[in-house]
Amino acid sequence: MPHKNCFFKDCRSDSRYADAVHMKGVFFVKFPLKDENKAHQWLLASKRSDMARETIGRFTCVCSKHFLDGKGPTDKYPDPIPVGASSAELDKYKRTIKRKEPVLRTEEPVKKPRIALSERYALQDHHYGLCTFVKPRQPTNVTMSNAINSTEEESTGAVLMVATTQTAFNTDNTHNSTDGDTPTSVGEDIMVEDLCRAAKVDASTQTDITLENLQRYSNSQLQDHDKLKRAMIVESVTTDDKSCHFYTGMTVAVLMMIFKFLEPKARNMRYWEGDARHTDESIKGTRRGPARKLSNLEEYIMTLVRLRRGFDVQFLSDIFGVSITRVSRLFSTWINLMYHDLKFLIRWAPKDQILKHLPKSFKNYKKTRAIIDCTELFVQKPSLPSSQRITWSSYKHKILVAIAPTGAFTFVSRLFTGSISDKKIVLESGFLDVVEPGDDIMADRGFLIRDLLALRGATLNIPPFSHGKQLSSKGTTKTRRIASVRIHVERAIGRLKNFKLLQSKIPLSLKPLMDPIVVVCAVITNLDKRLVT
Repeated sequence: MPHKNCFFKDCRSDSRYADAVHMKGVFFVKFPLKDENKAHQWLLASKRSDMARETIGRFTCVCSKHFLDGKGPTDKYPDPIPVGASSAELDKYKRTIKRKEPVLRTEEPVKKPRIALSERYALQDHHYGLCTFVKPRQPTNVTMSNAINSTEEESTGAVLMVATTQTAFNTDNTHNSTDGDTPTSVGEDIMVEDLCRAAKVDASTQTDITLENLQRYSNSQLQDHDKLKRAMIVESVTTDDKSCHFYTGMTVAVLMMIFKFLEPKARNMRYWEGDARHTDESIKGTRRGPARKLSNLEEYIMTLVRLRRGFDVQFLSDIFGVSITRVSRLFSTWINLMYHDLKFLIRWAPKDQILKHLPKSFKNYKKTRAIIDCTELFVQKPSLPSSQRITWSSYKHKILVAIAPTGAFTFVSRLFTGSISDKKIVLESGFLDVVEPGDDIMADRGFLIRDLLALRGATLNIPPFSHGKQLSSKGTTKTRRIASVRIHVERAIGRLKNFKLLQSKIPLSLKPLMDPIVVVCAVITNLDKRLVT
């Protein structure tokens, strides 16, 4: 009788080595040649791509290891497990579906009497879907604020579903009673206890709103849906430092400090309405525009939220309850205000302050005054080919930035076209005007400005060039040390690019505001925690 070995791929089961450890309890099962479908299924499970159905003979076997629990084929699991089966495929073989036994009804279902639509009146909260059906009576004003005040003690902590507006339920229909009852007011039928009871039932599936939550908002905010939305977004932004940093890039304390600094000018500022509308006659005129819908704080927060999160004007229009045009005007006005009043926070740091706060990583470069680098921003391309031809290189912009060793921005240039070289942007940006004799400027290899700095009495610190040869050990060490500290300018630019408005393509409508936008974002970045310690 010939020896038996397992047909499955990579299986070492062989009857000649029955005494081996891996053959303990293993037996062999012949291929089901009489059942073509089953034999084909076993062949697929073996993962033997080099074998065909015709090559399988009467002595071809499969070891018991390839069956569930190594017990060979059973009535429940007659087929082997495929080679390399995943856990999901193993569960397929182990899964057993047991049907639940039917539950016998002990009582007949109670049929509720149907009420015609004309004989019921629905008081439904549009936020939470709680309904109480009452009969329409003579018109009586019932406000939710009265209901809250009268049942504060009876609710005993239950959730009271209240509409966001003080709605007066009025109706001109009267009810012709057939049992002789006289019409009564709606307030006699609407029981607040029923609302509380319904709230208790649905508390597991509804959002809880308590009286304490509603006391934060004034009556005017509850009456005006747009005011309520604005109050909620302001509350979300100023909840804590984490939320405030997510929406604005600042902590709550810094946010309010900057607002108090800008508020005196914000009270009297004239909103931007376009170049065509800002003439001498319009400024001298006494005609006033429409009343403000947003407070100064709401306008300030809306501007910062758009900078940080990059929201579209349509989205901001919806959540703040003003028109799209109004959002654009407010954003342009506040960006210019913050640019002119806060740009002093980006200043060329004095040498004594740099030495006083020099990080430990700069111990080998104590003369370093600034680290410079360039980054690119992108603007939408014009849709017209003629406009694209005119602005072919203007949709990509490059700016030069400089940081102090602590990571704070000390210089931010205006925007240049993307085709400009690093040397030319240094020459035309005004950076050389702030450089003082004795300064050491650290940069990348692309900044070939040693001659320009020498005219100012400053030095350039860049990694050495290899000139087509392998760097010496001294040059390699210098390159590594410079890279370890020059990386901080990349980190600072990364913080600047955390403002979503600068990450994506900036709309063409904001192209005139790009310089102020970049400066304001750099100012907010400087107000964040220290980058290099």
